[in-house]
Amino acid sequence: MPSPTEGPRSLGGWLAVLTHIETTLQQSLVLALDSPAPPGLRGESAPMAPLRVLDERLAQWKTRIDLTEGNAAEVDRLLNAEARALEDWAQALAAAEEKLAKCVGATSL
Repeated sequence: MPSPTEGPRSLGGWLAVLTHIETTLQQSLVLALDSPAPPGLRGESAPMAPLRVLDERLAQWKTRIDLTEGNAAEVDRLLNAEARALEDWAQALAAAEEKLAKCVGATSL
């Protein structure tokens, strides 16, 4: 991530961030595909096996949701840092413009 003195992230930098987000989401979707019941559960009594499979799938979904929330929080953190860097850069630009305007005004008198 660029520091505030480096200026805002370039278009290529933003594309890299968006590509990372897309890749992470694709990985999450692949993991979210329903898997068949584990072989060990096939011998259980008929009423309990589906409930156990459901519990395991729900636990997997919970894990994936937690992972996705963590990824989203990291993206929010990165975007907020970039926004702060952009604000700092814009303030520095405004100060430089003001200073330049004063210099130009002083030399034209």
